[in-house]
Amino acid sequence: MNSGDAVVWVEGLWKSFGSLVVNEDVNMRVGYGEVVSVLGPNGAGKTTLLRQVYGELRPDRGKISVMGMSLGRPGKVV
Repeated sequence: MNSGDAVVWVEGLWKSFGSLVVNEDVNMRVGYGEVVSVLGPNGAGKTTLLRQVYGELRPDRGKISVMGMSLGRPGKVV
């Protein structure tokens, strides 16, 4: 599956708050009709990942595409 086939495509996503790295090199591709779970302990970065995918938070590095449209560059308000 390439980025054009994915409904949600995340590549090399990083997010930190100060010295605390929350998401480190996250890669994910979700195709049409797929159901995905994000699992992990408290504080693992699940909500931070989702907030980046729907555009509430900007990633420090990486790319996010939803329905083939880029959510913008890291550090850029979307």
